[in-house]
Amino acid sequence: MKRGRQLILYGAGGHGAVVEAAIIADGTWKIAAVLDDGRAPGERLVINVVNGGREQLSELFVDGVRLVHVSIGDNLAREVVCTMMRETGFALQSIQHPRAY
Repeated sequence: MKRGRQLILYGAGGHGAVVEAAIIADGTWKIAAVLDDGRAPGERLVINVVNGGREQLSELFVDGVRLVHVSIGDNLAREVVCTMMRETGFALQSIQHPRAY
């Protein structure tokens, strides 16, 4: 099991809360940071808090975090952020709840 592999959760709205719950239930991933450009640092998702916005990406990249799940419900906004992530060297990671089938 890959317990503790780090990833960034980008998006702290309703979809982000659902994805956070799936990550916690699965136990495979450790959330290195929750980022959201529209929420204040310290604002709680469900368990984790928002660390900041895209300005945090370079520090996380330097720290070796390379995986990100973009948890934005709006398709167009998600596409824009996914493109930005790929262009800056991050890899996109799918998340599936362990009881989903």
